[in-house]
Amino acid sequence: RVLAGERLADMGLPEDPEVWDVAVKEAVFPFNKIPFAKAQVSADESLPLEGKVVVTVHDRDKPAAIPIVRRFHEMGFEIVATEGTARYLRGRGVPCQSVLKVHEGRPNILDLLLSGDIQLLLNTPLGKHAQQDDYMIRRAAITRGVPYTTTLSAASAATDAIMALRFRKLSVRSLQERAAVLKVAVPLET
Repeated sequence: RVLAGERLADMGLPEDPEVWDVAVKEAVFPFNKIPFAKAQVSADESLPLEGKVVVTVHDRDKPAAIPIVRRFHEMGFEIVATEGTARYLRGRGVPCQSVLKVHEGRPNILDLLLSGDIQLLLNTPLGKHAQQDDYMIRRAAITRGVPYTTTLSAASAATDAIMALRFRKLSVRSLQERAAVLKVAVPLET
């Protein structure tokens, strides 16, 4: 109704904050889905609770990536990174294995994805080679149902979501189910 131009203030909704829920929009592509916590579950995908995380980040993102990747490591994930990223991580005390970028030879990130060895991918691409590699690995990740993040904020959200998934059960309701509940609890005018 808001998208149609109606104002929330004119809908007669309850002012009690305990009645309100949170809705999360997730990107869903026609050829598959890119899955975060409840949003990912609602898109028929989910975050891994264990396994390998592949990390390949642009130089400008490396400093900010350290606490995120360290958190994945502390949660028990095995870290695999492209050579430059791996060198940077190891230099700051984050243990990891190295893997080649797609254009550098084999075995590479794409090989690991296609073999099912990767459960989560963190990639912040920049540059011509990175864009070409990104297209191939993004497509493979989507096809294989591997969650894929291209921003550090999404990767950080993924660490939070994984911790939440480990410690509590999720419940997801569609907007239609939520609307049905609201219609019973609060009469909404059409």
